[in-house]
Amino acid sequence: MALRPGETPGRAIAVFPFLKTTDPIQLGSFTFRSTDDTSNLGSDDATHVREIADMLFMKDDLRIRSASYAMLPPIDLDATDPGFPELENIQAIAAYCYSAPRHTFGDIFFHFEEASLAIFSPQPVTTFLARPDHHVVPATEAAPLNADEWHQVPGYAGRYNFRQPFWVTKGSRLYPPVPHIALYRLTALSCCRCQLDNQNFCNSAAHRAISTVNWTRALP
Repeated sequence: MALRPGETPGRAIAVFPFLKTTDPIQLGSFTFRSTDDTSNLGSDDATHVREIADMLFMKDDLRIRSASYAMLPPIDLDATDPGFPELENIQAIAAYCYSAPRHTFGDIFFHFEEASLAIFSPQPVTTFLARPDHHVVPATEAAPLNADEWHQVPGYAGRYNFRQPFWVTKGSRLYPPVPHIALYRLTALSCCRCQLDNQNFCNSAAHRAISTVNWTRALP
């Protein structure tokens, strides 16, 4: 959904919904923080982070306690290619770290979806996308959306894993891209930091990881 003349998006936010961090962590040129930490943000950005954190659900009515986020410059997802190469590489390395087979059993403990990345761009969204009403029955009573004359409300346009578009507003729910996601104590971004700090990894295994994940993204 393209922005109308005069409309400008706010600063975008990249979120790892299923990976957590306690302290700020530098991954490449991005600083990821816990969604509980908005101390260094302006009021608008802090509000956006809190609204997004309240949207992240694991299953049914189980909201994720905290996630990891990084602030991005303002973007228009419909006019700009959302495939930020560095963010894609960071996600690829995270997916590689967590999807490596376990030494004991040889199976995959974590899957690519555990390293899913969602990008939120604060901007007006149409109610027809944020809350469709055709052939659906609300399971709970939601607050009414006070739309303008163009049927738009403040919200977020987004991309899930750089591919799937979505549109949400305050009070929406964003679920995992697959039916089941498990949250573990080990799902911390510190694993990725260790690998990114390892120069040999960055030169060899990271290249293979990035190529593999990019190939996976290209699948229908």
